[in-house]
Amino acid sequence: ELPVTEPPETLYHGTSRRFAASIEAQGLLPQSRLYVHLSPDQETAEKVGRRHGEPVIYLVDAGQMHRDGYCFYLSANGVWLTKVVPATYLKRLKGECHAYRVWYRQGEQHAPSSLRKKKVFGERQNKI
Repeated sequence: ELPVTEPPETLYHGTSRRFAASIEAQGLLPQSRLYVHLSPDQETAEKVGRRHGEPVIYLVDAGQMHRDGYCFYLSANGVWLTKVVPATYLKRLKGECHAYRVWYRQGEQHAPSSLRKKKVFGERQNKI
């Protein structure tokens, strides 16, 4: 059994676009697993999502979940685990393609305008 561990403020979940409507209605559920699996960074979540089809990436407000009493565990391979993530703690990223993020970070003009600024969990941040 893993010890309860305080998570970072934000974790990520990558999945296929075909599961998005269900996730947005019900949140993240463990399905046939014991825990929901979360990634420490967006790139890892994108790789996980691509295994299942066209990826969709969700930001998980893990810090607030933890403050609200949800338990998190960190596996030996760096995967974060929790029993469930209610939809209220999720924020779907738009235009999550890694190539677009790199273009914008490098300041190239052809990055889509949707990637320039985004409101995430109540604060303005550059699109990751």
